[in-house]
Amino acid sequence: MDMTQPWEPKSCFEGLVLAASEEDWSTHEQFSCQSILEAGGGKAVTLKYGKAACTHVLVKHKGQSSYDWGLKALKPLVNPLWLWDSYEAAEVLPLQDPVYQPFPADPVPGASDIQITVTGFMGHLRLHMMDLMGHMGLDVKKAMPPSTITHVVASDLQDRASRKLEHARRVQKERRVCVINCLWVFNSLRSWRLLPEGDYVDNPDPAYDPSHGVRICDSLLGSAANPHDMHRNSENKDDPLPVRGMHISILFMVCICIA
Repeated sequence: MDMTQPWEPKSCFEGLVLAASEEDWSTHEQFSCQSILEAGGGKAVTLKYGKAACTHVLVKHKGQSSYDWGLKALKPLVNPLWLWDSYEAAEVLPLQDPVYQPFPADPVPGASDIQITVTGFMGHLRLHMMDLMGHMGLDVKKAMPPSTITHVVASDLQDRASRKLEHARRVQKERRVCVINCLWVFNSLRSWRLLPEGDYVDNPDPAYDPSHGVRICDSLLGSAANPHDMHRNSENKDDPLPVRGMHISILFMVCICIA
């Protein structure tokens, strides 16, 4: 997640001391999480020097050394999604939801067979969505390889301006391409398995599924409509993306990409 822009000061993290292992995070990731934590009134420390004072431990997945330490120390274990959502909600959210907890160390079974991209998501929230999909082990594409893409996640499935949606629906006449909303990502993360896509082919209905994913959809749509968002990401550029548990970029196919 790109959280490098100034954040509105809040008090939701006052008294919260978040520890992370320097070995488990890149410098950019550490800075990003620290920025939003401090904007909420919290404090970031390293496990090496500040673990005695920490109240929470930041962990991506259960294969990291910080997971074992936090578990033994009986500290609440949180991931960056919890940090982001707590800041957005202006309160420290409960940790019962699996999407706020460290993910399993191994990818979701079958995830590597899925080549996925997003459309309609802008700025740091776009990177946020793609990072979550990377944690699942999906083959995430910032730009859209027309001949191999299998899934397109849209912030608005009725968006007539999205070239990705237009192309995906045209290709659907020849082969299977799943066009789905972001709840498929969140609910697959919750169960750590690939859910059937048929329940996610329409925009989320808050009356039917008033869950975390709906709030994210609303937030993303609001961000996309904000002309003052200075951190948007072009859908034309196939820039490097973070992948689960690693500090290297996803290797992208050399192909003609459609925005």
